[in-house]
Amino acid sequence: MTEAVLPAKDFVSIISSSFPELKPEMENASDSIYLQMMEFKSYALRLAKLDDDDKLRHCIDVLDRAVKLGDSDLKTAACVSFIEHIDRSNKAGRKLFSMLTPELRRVWSEMQDYVNPRGGNGRR
Repeated sequence: MTEAVLPAKDFVSIISSSFPELKPEMENASDSIYLQMMEFKSYALRLAKLDDDDKLRHCIDVLDRAVKLGDSDLKTAACVSFIEHIDRSNKAGRKLFSMLTPELRRVWSEMQDYVNPRGGNGRR
């Protein structure tokens, strides 16, 4: 049985119900799923800096759902506004990366190979 596709338009309500403290930032990100996903990534990085592993793990679960079940717009935003920009050169980025699911790590690797096609020389 296949689960229903998760529409990008529902992302803000999912984030707002899962992380009420993030609701104002999500609403201020206009109607752009890309800006909303960037706000979500910033929030996840803040959690990593605070060592709030439970909430960070929940963020990763939501991100994983967006990639696995999201419509085309939501999947693309998750890839280019969140996953692609995980910077492993700092402690928070490394922590965030370490908590990614194997599938999300694969997506990150593919995004890095696309952005830096020379064998990953520019990987962060």
